[in-house]
Amino acid sequence: PDVVGAMATGELLVVYQPPTPPTTIVCFDMKGQVLWQHELHMRERHVTCSRVVGGADGCVYYVMHGDSAVYRYSPKDDAARTVLTATNGIQLPTTLAVDDDGRVVVSRSELLTLAGSTPVTTEIDFFLPDRANK
Repeated sequence: PDVVGAMATGELLVVYQPPTPPTTIVCFDMKGQVLWQHELHMRERHVTCSRVVGGADGCVYYVMHGDSAVYRYSPKDDAARTVLTATNGIQLPTTLAVDDDGRVVVSRSELLTLAGSTPVTTEIDFFLPDRANK
């Protein structure tokens, strides 16, 4: 397995990225049985999944490098959608973690270049699903 994570309820998440598509996220229970799996449909070769975590909402969040986005996959609906996209030169999330309330926390470094100065790195935190969605 290339990337490993866990659901909030303890199930294991494993991302398999073979040389040829599709990349697949597989969820295992405590006994090692497969609960579900989700194929990632990537259009381009250079897109890879770098992090995966499960939130208290029962959804799986993953970061795609080369695609510059964070996705949420709902096993219940078998639906995936983009929840955060990196634009305007903003770096991709550097961490994807779950806080004590089961919210998925995204930290990313953003390079701010002020006129005539050296780039400054700042940390920006997001909560997914964010407060605006409630």
